[in-house]
Amino acid sequence: MARRHIIPLLNQLTSSTRLPLTRSVTYMPRPGDGAPRAVTLIPGDGVGPLVTNAVEQVMEAMHAPVFFEKYDVHGDLSKVPQEVIESIKKNKVCLKGG
Repeated sequence: MARRHIIPLLNQLTSSTRLPLTRSVTYMPRPGDGAPRAVTLIPGDGVGPLVTNAVEQVMEAMHAPVFFEKYDVHGDLSKVPQEVIESIKKNKVCLKGG
């Protein structure tokens, strides 16, 4: 019974047309591929500004097709300004520092 399953697999592996053994499950546009995506960026407090600044530098060095909409929100996030909430809803992605 196992032979019925193994023979087609062996035929596929030894055939001249090779199928990729892995496939990508995510898509990251290459530089210059499509319009840049907006990302809401909230540096925050403490080490947050250092971390988010490093993220900005890495993205710039990679020529990643993103641009940041930066908002200074500090302290207790129980009252987030409405413009920040609207930016997050519009962009569907937000990076927040510590």
